[in-house]
Amino acid sequence: MPVGGRLDGNIERPRAVSEHLVERMTIAGADKICFVISAGKSDILEYYGGGQVNAASFIFVVQPQPAGLCDEIFHAAPVVAPSETVLIGLPDTIWFPENGLSALPDHELSFLLFPVEFRCMTLVMPLAVLVAGRSGVFIRCWCQSSHPIRR
Repeated sequence: MPVGGRLDGNIERPRAVSEHLVERMTIAGADKICFVISAGKSDILEYYGGGQVNAASFIFVVQPQPAGLCDEIFHAAPVVAPSETVLIGLPDTIWFPENGLSALPDHELSFLLFPVEFRCMTLVMPLAVLVAGRSGVFIRCWCQSSHPIRR
């Protein structure tokens, strides 16, 4: 779905929603972006087509059956080197500031959370902070429920 536009030389072209996420990831320093797509989602492959955005290259991994975000992460894992920092984003949301991912620490499991406007209320998304030790072993978790705030 196009949201906004971008210049391609002197021609303004529609901009896919996922392009906003790609831009935010490159601002945070991503130089390799892996799209996990279903077998029927050739539109994403055609849109990015092995090109580059802000010096980031693209890799495409096919998830044969939709089985949730964790399964998508497992499908992408083979293309990630143990020393690489990983950013995970969902391409159907545009958020601000654009450099929000840059505020997250490297080499720690962190989440970028933001309030979501919905009609006459703001819903603060559930907060779950997971901490893994240097060996990658899970050591702590804090959770907080959603709290609607009426306006």
